[in-house]
Amino acid sequence: MRLSLDTTSDLQTVALGEPGRLLALSMDRIHTSHTETLIGHIDSVLRRHRLSGQDLSGIAVVTGPGSFTGIRIGLATALGLADSWDKPMTGRNALELLALHPAAGPGRICPVLHARREQIFFAVFHRGASGLELLEDYRETTATELPGSLAPYPGTVIIGPGVPVLRARWPDLAGTFHLVDGPDLLPAAVLAVQEHPVPGPGLPVEAFYIRPPDVRTPKHTREK
Repeated sequence: MRLSLDTTSDLQTVALGEPGRLLALSMDRIHTSHTETLIGHIDSVLRRHRLSGQDLSGIAVVTGPGSFTGIRIGLATALGLADSWDKPMTGRNALELLALHPAAGPGRICPVLHARREQIFFAVFHRGASGLELLEDYRETTATELPGSLAPYPGTVIIGPGVPVLRARWPDLAGTFHLVDGPDLLPAAVLAVQEHPVPGPGLPVEAFYIRPPDVRTPKHTREK
């Protein structure tokens, strides 16, 4: 049984699963910081199912893309719990996880995440019997420009939380692509039910960024 966490957006998600079966899924819309609620959220989910950390086989975390601070909080929390409970830790980025969602099926898949500022995170994969093949590298674009990037791939399945943004911009998009969205398209849920090898020594779980952090050098520092 694996505990899976996603803090890459303001929708904080905690899931419990075992290979092929989702056991529990809990979501909480965050209006301040994940640090204020995440540990309590995890504790609530475990208590509700009468579990402790020692009942788990591992900890998994969605590694990005998304909020720079949220990603760091999720990774730090997962690492702390894995160390405290002496459990293996694994992770995977949200775009890969959406491409592996059962609703996507085999073939060409474009997972999309709403990146705010009217932007979309996306990539294009081919999903086959041997796994995922990356056709278009991970990047950020606007909702207006994405259909042009996908022009070489008609019939592609576009899946994920970014789909409603695309529907609003391009009402006729469904005539060229297959659009899949809904409240159950949560990377943490997919991560919780996947088979994962136990990571070996020296194989840390790393943050996955597409957009650089929103860090600005103070004006008085730049002028020195």
